[in-house]
Amino acid sequence: CLCCLRLNPTGQSSDICRLKRLGDFTSARRFFKENLQEYLDRPQIIIEYAELLLEQGDYKTLSEFGGGTMSKAWDSLADSNDKLLLTIYWELIQVLVVHYKPGRPGAFVKKLDVVNGAIDELRKIDPDKRDITSTEIKMLALLYSLGGLVDGSVYERLRELFSPNFYEVLHKNLLRQGRIRDVRDIAVSITSADINILDQWGGPQSFVEDWSSSASDASTTLALLDIFVSLATYELEKSVENAEILIAGSAPLALLIIENDPGSMKSRPFTRWMLTKTQFSDIQGPQYAYSYREHFKSYPGVVFQSKRSQLPQYVPVKGENPGWKPNGAAPEFERPVRMAMRTSRELGDYQTEVMALQRLIILSARPSKEFDELCNPQKVIQSDISGYSKTLTSKYLISNTDELKRELRANMSELFDIPDFPNCLSMLGSWILNMLRYTLEDEGPAAWRALKESDEDYRDLPEEFQTKIRARFPAIQWRVGRAIFDPLKVKFGQTKKQDKNRAVKGKAPEATEKNSEDEKSEQHGLSTTGAKNRDQASLEKSSEILGSPSGEAQKGTSVDDSIGSSEEESRALTGKEAESEQLGAESTVAKTTKSPSRITTVECDSGEVAETVPAPSGDDTT
Repeated sequence: CLCCLRLNPTGQSSDICRLKRLGDFTSARRFFKENLQEYLDRPQIIIEYAELLLEQGDYKTLSEFGGGTMSKAWDSLADSNDKLLLTIYWELIQVLVVHYKPGRPGAFVKKLDVVNGAIDELRKIDPDKRDITSTEIKMLALLYSLGGLVDGSVYERLRELFSPNFYEVLHKNLLRQGRIRDVRDIAVSITSADINILDQWGGPQSFVEDWSSSASDASTTLALLDIFVSLATYELEKSVENAEILIAGSAPLALLIIENDPGSMKSRPFTRWMLTKTQFSDIQGPQYAYSYREHFKSYPGVVFQSKRSQLPQYVPVKGENPGWKPNGAAPEFERPVRMAMRTSRELGDYQTEVMALQRLIILSARPSKEFDELCNPQKVIQSDISGYSKTLTSKYLISNTDELKRELRANMSELFDIPDFPNCLSMLGSWILNMLRYTLEDEGPAAWRALKESDEDYRDLPEEFQTKIRARFPAIQWRVGRAIFDPLKVKFGQTKKQDKNRAVKGKAPEATEKNSEDEKSEQHGLSTTGAKNRDQASLEKSSEILGSPSGEAQKGTSVDDSIGSSEEESRALTGKEAESEQLGAESTVAKTTKSPSRITTVECDSGEVAETVPAPSGDDTT
């Protein structure tokens, strides 16, 4: 770590590094307060503490730490390449943390400059000519962590900059030098970015053979176990066979810890090994928890889930709620997960606690308590607002009473009071959240604002997602191609200021004069980015209209009756909203039912997977 390599006041900084590697953040922070507080005028110590908070997942404390202190500390360093690298590394940490806890003024404005500066500096690396430093490894790891948050093109730029040969040579050099902790940093970050680093490292079997003999002490054994678990977790999403090789390779490491250093069983690497091993056993079992996908097949909405370990998100067509899956997993799968949750709480390891709680939710048939337990650390302790928003969208599936729906609606609305909140969401995450807000809101300004926002999000989604969403929400193509006027003449201001390749969009027009589509786009600057390959025939269907909030079906048709009905193909207008089919007149908003679709799956650049599930009518029109 930085303070061990460059600064070692009273020989104590190595102790905090050891505690951090164990994942014992409670002890590490206590040790820091008692022994290293006085050294906060030194940049290396400040960065070391920031790394500790980042690993722990305490974004709340990290966002409040180091600003003024660091600006004074830089003066203690002479101008050098070390100072430049540490400055860039510190700025990358600051950019990363605001994606979890938004609200720092100007942070999102400068993030691309920070990322560009880091990439430019890393261009100087050539592992054939010199050894890469640990600070450069950490910078590269943070860039991979930021890639899915800042801009999808970051991954592309890193691929252009560092060929597969770079990672092959890097791994050989680190293996030769025994730099297991640097291997750990790069392996964990790259696999969390959904990139298969094992291809550049000779495959899972070769990696096992390369490193298994290096477990010479407890610290090295834990680092190796951490790497094996990260790689196995990645392979569980891609290849169960490769995951099995890695889990089998990790077993001797876990046994070494049990036999030679049982105290290290209470650590992050060992706890995560338990979680991964349990998930693998569950996948192999007869009552696989991932089978809840089957539960959604009889419902017409869209299911999103990027990884097996993450919670499903369901976007309803007409306010329907499939509920949670009816069957829980066998107790033998749940017990070790609860043990992992208790251990992570004792260690103060927020990130692993969240992983355990998400796993318990997936395993449970009635996860209300676990959802509440997950929301608390994310919202209150971590201030992981990004993660909390995803948990809320999944919580829709257990919000099956009016009281629970009101509570969920209030929690979602509170998020938008946080400055810069939309900037910490992915484009797909923002669309899901706004569609659920629209579903939960009563008719009125809030509902139509949510719908307007979701349509703006839709324009920026990859074409694959747009295609699958259109299959379930055909009216969306009609809406995004023309201006929308709600019955209450709500003024829709531009509230999104995301700079992740978003198109520049103007405000919705306020005039009610009937203009041609081209005239409106020209006058009001409505963007057509994200909808270039439109189905022009669909745009001409003026009878294709909006779905209703609050789950209301067509007049005279219950929600249950309308799902799967063959009469969904008739797009009947209802009541007060059917006064006009012409865009631009007052009150043009109407309701519609939706056509069913085939089951399809697509993966976007961020790795998120969308699955559209068919209505049970037997009509498989796409």
